[in-house]
Amino acid sequence: IMFVNAKTGTVFSFDEHLMLQPEKLYFLVYFFSYIYVTMVCVRTLHYMHREDSYGRQEELFTYAVMPIVPTICGIIEIFFPWLPLLSVSMTLAVIVIYINSLEQLISKDALTGLNNKRQFIRDVTSKIKVANQGQSDEDLYLLMLDLDLFKEINDTYGHDEGDKALETFADLLRQACANLPRRASLARFGGDEFVILIEVSGSEEEQKIVIEDLCTDISEQLRQYNEDSPHPYQLLTSIGAARYETSMRGMRDFVAFADENMYHEKKKKHIGRNRFFG
Repeated sequence: IMFVNAKTGTVFSFDEHLMLQPEKLYFLVYFFSYIYVTMVCVRTLHYMHREDSYGRQEELFTYAVMPIVPTICGIIEIFFPWLPLLSVSMTLAVIVIYINSLEQLISKDALTGLNNKRQFIRDVTSKIKVANQGQSDEDLYLLMLDLDLFKEINDTYGHDEGDKALETFADLLRQACANLPRRASLARFGGDEFVILIEVSGSEEEQKIVIEDLCTDISEQLRQYNEDSPHPYQLLTSIGAARYETSMRGMRDFVAFADENMYHEKKKKHIGRNRFFG
């Protein structure tokens, strides 16, 4: 465009005050810009549709919709070319994308797209502080989940297949938590261990019903997946739940109680019984 304008002056020019003056082909500046932005959005949505990881889908969706505001500003600038709305909005969009990328690196697990252990510690520490101050009418619950026989999957089918098993398990946890009355915080705690942090209201019995139902939903998600899965192995999990008590010594005790109950359930499985609470 700059080359054509240098030869013909049909795209833009400057008046005696050095103010930009659009010419008859000035629309090409926006036309090619929007073609490029549209192609990027379509391509990003295409990759998002093919992506199996929910976390990665969420990230790609953010990138796909980010150009909407610059596009609107660009259309306004067509009618008011002396306002630098497009350049300002594009700069802000790039900054937002950069900050979002940093947030993904800092707080998200790269494999599953769930929160990582660092972010979980921040979340649980903040909620425990609120609970200790008596500022919430809801009780805080922690579910610790372990992917059973994960070492055997890794050893038998390789680490790539093990990674796929972890990604699938994370997505199944998301689906099981989707219908909860309050949004749960899911995180990969490390290796094949995952945690779910959730606030529940009601009486103690009502709260236990909510947690037991969630554990049942997780087991049902796994059962349905195993029935339809072409893989020669099954995804199984052990779950331990704990309710936070102000008598606990912070996050360490909270996690330890849930972890202990999870291993109790592992032992119970050997005699054909399940147990979510210690």
